Amino acid sequence: MKLQRLTDNIWYLPPDKSKDRPILGYIDGKYPLMVDAGNSEAHANMFIKQLKSNNLKYPERLIITHWHWDHVFGACKVNTETITTAKTGKKLQYLSGLQWSNNDIDNRVKSGEEIEFCKEYILREFPDNNRVIDIKHADRTFDNVFRGNTDKIEYSAETICCDHSDDSCIVIAEKEGVVFLGDSLYMNLHSPKWIYTENKLIPYLKRLLEYDVQYYIASHQPPLLKRDIECMLATTLCVSELINSIGHNRQLITDKLNSKHKDYSTIFAQDIIDGLINNHHLAVND
Repeated sequence: MKLQRLTDNIWYLPPDKSKDRPILGYIDGKYPLMVDAGNSEAHANMFIKQLKSNNLKYPERLIITHWHWDHVFGACKVNTETITTAKTGKKLQYLSGLQWSNNDIDNRVKSGEEIEFCKEYILREFPDNNRVIDIKHADRTFDNVFRGNTDKIEYSAETICCDHSDDSCIVIAEKEGVVFLGDSLYMNLHSPKWIYTENKLIPYLKRLLEYDVQYYIASHQPPLLKRDIECMLATTLCVSELINSIGHNRQLITDKLNSKHKDYSTIFAQDIIDGLINNHHLAVND
């Protein structure tokens, strides 16, 4: 896996789906910024080696976008100031008190504290049952906005309301036309069914479109363009209307979406349909 250059001063290490490794970001300058720490020491080491191979400086700061394991387990290997939201900082303290044997993880899955999806990939990344996970605590936390400067590029980390995790932040470098989204674009995986909610997804997408940027870097896929976010918003609005008018028939909603709004068909269309319908089902059952 090789480091990719997106703009003059923005680099990223691509994701690896086989181990649920997310994108790791880098904003260049005299005081470089790393975005997310990776899912293991091995992942963080790969990133650091790629920096050296490209004659890029070691990061002065690390911003973690949210508390999920694949974004934080590598932080113990990154010897730099670690910055998170206040909520993420508390979650890191919680993680540091956990044990990580197969039996411990199984028990948390059974209790609903952990999910099967994460268990599967933790065991892939750490196959040894005697795994020891060192969790690095935040050196600094913020409540709403953190602003920084690499000496080349001004950036900000901003908390954002989304479905995926309530401690999420995004990192904006408007001069470079880039936003690092972490996992904030994705569904809530810790619900009984994976869900999107209209009251979070629609305002979230509208907020993303307010930024004067070209690229949106979600953690588990290639960079997206502004038109992708516009299309995702249009799809969400359309699917929401269809659910309210014709109910929860997935195939019928998919067919109507494709026939009426072919331009709305995106890589997220099925996730949006499934996530919104799942949320409606849970609301009815409650």
